[in-house]
Amino acid sequence: MAELLVIGPILSVSLRLIAELGISMVGIDAEVHALDMIAKNVEDDIEDALMFYDKFAKYGISQERKLRDRAYVSIEKTQHALEMFRQRLEAHGNNQTLSVLLGDRIRVRKLVEPLQATQAQLARRVDWMRAALSDLEKNFDPSKEKEGLASSVPPNERPGWVETED
Repeated sequence: MAELLVIGPILSVSLRLIAELGISMVGIDAEVHALDMIAKNVEDDIEDALMFYDKFAKYGISQERKLRDRAYVSIEKTQHALEMFRQRLEAHGNNQTLSVLLGDRIRVRKLVEPLQATQAQLARRVDWMRAALSDLEKNFDPSKEKEGLASSVPPNERPGWVETED
C-alpha cells in the first residue's frame, strides 16, 4: 500500500511533464514552421524582384540605372539576410537548443527583424520598379532619353509640361 502512495504522485508529476513537453514540442514545431514560412516568403520576394529587375534591365536606359542599381543592392542585402537567418536557425538545429531559442521572444525577434527589414525594403524597390516598368511600357520613347529625363517619367511630371485640352 505504501508503494501505491509513492507511485501516485510520481505518476501524476510524470504525466504532467509529458503533457507539457508534448505541448511544447507541438509549439516548437509550429514556431519552426512559421519561421520556415517567413524564409520561403522572402525567397519568393527575391524571385519576384529578380524577375522585375530583369524586365527593367532590358530597357537599358541610362537614367534608370540608379533605380536598377539600388534595386539590385536591395536584392543582394535580402539574400544575405536570408542566408544569415538560415545559418542562425540551423545553429539551433536540434529541438533542445531550438526550444531554448524559441522560448526567448527577444532572441526570436532579433533573429527575424533583420530579415523582415530587408524584405520590406525589397518590396518597396519592387514597387518602384513595377511603377517604372508600367511607365516605360506606356510611354517608351528613346528620343526622350536624350533630353536628360528618364523615359519612365510620365509627361505630366516633366518640367514645363502644360495641360492642354484636346
